Amino acid sequence: MAARSAVRLAALARAAGASAARPSLATAAPAVAQAAHSSTSAAASSSSQLPAHTLSQTPTAVPSTLPSPFDFSKTHAPTHGHHVASLHLRCYGAGDVTLQNLDFFADFALRAAYALGMPVSRPASLPRRVSLWTVPKGPFVHKKAQENFTRTTHARVIKVYDSHPHVVERWLYFCRIHAMPGLGQRAEVYRHYPLSLASQMEESARAQLRPRVAPRDGSAAVTEGEGASGAGSQTDAILVLARGLRVELDQEDAAGARALESERASVEQGETSTEAQAGAEAQQAGEAEQAGEAEQAGEAEQKDGEAAAEPVQEESSAEKQ
Repeated sequence: MAARSAVRLAALARAAGASAARPSLATAAPAVAQAAHSSTSAAASSSSQLPAHTLSQTPTAVPSTLPSPFDFSKTHAPTHGHHVASLHLRCYGAGDVTLQNLDFFADFALRAAYALGMPVSRPASLPRRVSLWTVPKGPFVHKKAQENFTRTTHARVIKVYDSHPHVVERWLYFCRIHAMPGLGQRAEVYRHYPLSLASQMEESARAQLRPRVAPRDGSAAVTEGEGASGAGSQTDAILVLARGLRVELDQEDAAGARALESERASVEQGETSTEAQAGAEAQQAGEAEQAGEAEQAGEAEQKDGEAAAEPVQEESSAEKQ
């Protein structure tokens, strides 16, 4: 019985060696199980005779790579070095939780920028700022006691390079809608324009002008011939606008001149009336002075007559006596 079991085990070993192209536990396990089922002692004695390569392809449960959230954040290298934006992150507090939230959100912004294909720099730590406030401790019995409050400001900055303005706006919007409480964001966006910006603005303004302008009150109306000839010419439209503006300016100048003349006339009339009034007042004052002098002269003559009549009456009374 033992010899028969040994023969069967040898046959199974030869079959396992023939199937070495795909060695695995799925092929070796049935043979081992069948050998163990036939004879436990015989299987134990002949298990050392199995080839070693039948157990070398054992799968492992430990993954070779970690998931992407646990990887170190990646960044794209700048291509031209054009600085287009900066994201400033700030938070208050002296605990470790505050710094952890700040670093976590900075890493979140880096991963979002990497997913959008934006070349960014690593978060740089800005100088820490400590603010101090000294205030009264209380309004009543403690009004003479003072209390100090401090606030520590931690900041990080991320610089963006060589990215399209629309992509930068989308990235900033994504960071804003996923903002963390107690953490502030401030973005500085730099736009690069060509040197021909002024000419481009002028061309766009001319393109927006209409070729035919409706006539206004008092302005020269645009004839059908002028409108037809200027329909396809922007220069004619600009000339028509200039004419209308010139007419309006002339009208405003004429109205201002008329207002100035009327104001001058009113001022002159006021001056003449003032002079006439002053002359009348002077004449009245002269007449009053003459009347006063006449009254004073009459009173003086009357007093002199009364003084001359009194001695005559005294002499007549003395003669009678």
